[in-house]
Amino acid sequence: MELCKATNELIPAIDALFLDTVRTVNSRDYSPEQISVWASEGNHAEMWRRKIAEQYFIAVMDGEQLAGFASLAENGYLDMFYVSSKHQRMGVGKILMNELLEQALHFDLQKVYSDVSITARPFFEKMGFYLAEQHEKIHKGVSFTNNRMERKLDND
Repeated sequence: MELCKATNELIPAIDALFLDTVRTVNSRDYSPEQISVWASEGNHAEMWRRKIAEQYFIAVMDGEQLAGFASLAENGYLDMFYVSSKHQRMGVGKILMNELLEQALHFDLQKVYSDVSITARPFFEKMGFYLAEQHEKIHKGVSFTNNRMERKLDND
């Protein structure tokens, strides 16, 4: 497994991994209607380009295959965090999270926060995040449980 900065050349793989993860991994915790709405967010090359340009956007490669990706905004918002269905429970999430937390210290942040899926919540809790708020979010007329997770950082 190799950690690297995401580039525009990875956009097709990022989009494919996003769609596969939502449809495969998140389908355990979400209804077919929710998955359909969530997956409709894929295939937006311009969105990925913007995030790669504006955020600290990283990827983990398993040889030539994208195993996962994640991004952190300078304000501490952990925006993207996806691990391939073929790489679940293989340490990819931990590699991504540790790198984002290290970068957050370089940004001199006091905390990192994210809106986390039901599926990802146990992983985030294991990585030291706590539930700050839970509420329902409506997207395209469909309700989703939204877990606002936070982790305080030790800048010493």
